[in-house]
Amino acid sequence: MFQEVDHPLGSCEVSESMWRFVIKAALSLCVVLFLAACWAHQPRPKLEDGVKADALARRVMSAVGADAWRQLHRMVFTFRGQRYDWKMSHQSVQVGLDSEQVILDLRAQTCARKADGEAIEADECRAHFSRWNNDSFWLHPFGKFFDPGAERSVCDIEEDGRTEPWLCVRFGAGGSTPGDLYAIQVGADGRPSAWRMWVKILPVGGVYTRWSNWKELPGGAWFAGLRELGVYTIPLELISIETTARSGVLSIKSE
Repeated sequence: MFQEVDHPLGSCEVSESMWRFVIKAALSLCVVLFLAACWAHQPRPKLEDGVKADALARRVMSAVGADAWRQLHRMVFTFRGQRYDWKMSHQSVQVGLDSEQVILDLRAQTCARKADGEAIEADECRAHFSRWNNDSFWLHPFGKFFDPGAERSVCDIEEDGRTEPWLCVRFGAGGSTPGDLYAIQVGADGRPSAWRMWVKILPVGGVYTRWSNWKELPGGAWFAGLRELGVYTIPLELISIETTARSGVLSIKSE
């Protein structure tokens, strides 16, 4: 009438031991990542020789077509899934799609919803501008070397066992994280091939990013098709551009 049923205690013990293993493995991974970050960390370089730095900065800006970038009328791109329609001549940016679209006024530093024109609360607006400052910087940072607050220097960076002079630019004002420093490796063609960054958002100094696959856009601006942070490719897609003289529809992806 009654059947003896095995108590599932054994399976519980296996499950608990498995969780202990997972927790230990996760903690070990955290320790390894922490030690790797400490090992990879580089102190901020010593900055010197502003005269040579200015000449090098102008060479880079010429090689990437900084003047041509300033002549662009409109650009549509996505960065990490966020879509931007940047109307440069109007100093405005349309963020997102459909009913969730937000309009950023870059002159007035204000935000409004496109659907009804209603102003957005200050905290939300600051968040939109903070993301825009970051994402647009990754699109084209090499035209900002002479912006107000930018300080240019030549710095010695050790790379592949050799010490090389790189262009260092510290942004003391503007953007969302003033004080960030970028050391830029300049290729033989004058365009950046990599940089190391010391930025507030990252706890590790000197993080290396490779810039490659440079392409000339209609109008003469140059765009890096690949931005590689270690094994991670930063997802940026340039969808379309318009200049005052001509327009082009293209798709350059980094993903």
